[in-house]
Amino acid sequence: MVRSAWSVFKVKKEESTVWIKKKALEAGFDLAGITGVSFHKKGFLALQDWLDNKSHGSMKYMERSPENRADPAALLSTGRSIIMLGTSYFPGQFFLKTKNEIETAFFALFPDYHHAIRKKMTLLIKELQVLFPGTEFKSFVDSSPILEKAFAQSAGLGFIGKNTLLINENLGSYLFLSGILTSLELVPDSPVKNSCGSCKLCLKTCPTGALEQSYYLKANKCLSYQTIEQKGMIPRSFRPLLKNCIWGCDLCQRACPYNQRIKIKRDDAVYENLGLKKIFSLSSPHQFEQEFRDSVFFRGGRNILMRNACIAAGNLKDRKWLSDLRHLRENENDPLIREAAGWAISQIKKAGIRRDKS
Repeated sequence: MVRSAWSVFKVKKEESTVWIKKKALEAGFDLAGITGVSFHKKGFLALQDWLDNKSHGSMKYMERSPENRADPAALLSTGRSIIMLGTSYFPGQFFLKTKNEIETAFFALFPDYHHAIRKKMTLLIKELQVLFPGTEFKSFVDSSPILEKAFAQSAGLGFIGKNTLLINENLGSYLFLSGILTSLELVPDSPVKNSCGSCKLCLKTCPTGALEQSYYLKANKCLSYQTIEQKGMIPRSFRPLLKNCIWGCDLCQRACPYNQRIKIKRDDAVYENLGLKKIFSLSSPHQFEQEFRDSVFFRGGRNILMRNACIAAGNLKDRKWLSDLRHLRENENDPLIREAAGWAISQIKKAGIRRDKS
């Protein structure tokens, strides 16, 4: 019996889909799924509501053509499928129990993920171009305007949890998301249904109430926003809540039960032993670049990292940092650092007075 042209096409499409997912995993990605390129209406409406309520803080770039973020055709007009990819950045259960002088969100422990993931996608696309000559591909990783989490859920990589992050039942939420738009028509995966149930641990754990309700984040109340996106002075009411964290915040993720059962871990952490002494020693932009060129800290800049380090020192209330803080307050050109250093000095002195009285 001769198969119809449609049945032959369907077999090829299914085989291509399986092969592409296999190649993605071989390239070093932990998750791979397929979704279509239809306008993501649900994601767009959620984004528009978020913007209308000014929940994006000072991230003005989010206001630019929000409809394009829900429309893959804005990135590749010939696109017919999206290969969504997930890369775990979980460093292991050991890090959940480790108490260091200062802390960062887990993603900051590793070299800048933009570079590493982009390199893996470039190699993957080269392989795909050999097998599918003439096919168009366009990659994105946290830089192109597209709703990565919404399309990742559609592609079966996980579900969007009450902490607004994508959660995979096996790999949790410590995931870098990326994707490849292609003119190939592939077999889409089924979206993953939400599995948070009645759990609200993430909402209860958030120290600032940034998770104002399930599935809704007020970004400018989030400590991650304050340490990374906030380019001015961090409001004083937030500073004690940062404790010793200098970059990002993982508290809502650490509370999530799905993140208590992750079996795999990355072992290429670079900045797990980073301390205030090292940061305070970087007296020039050149020294900062030499030390952190390949890190996410470099994307934020020396002044932001130094501001955050001063606040951490103030929260630690250890007098051994007074000399460094005074030097920063008196010699730095940036008022952001001078103000943060001055605040830290006052916190350490207040703590000393309280100890003397007791």
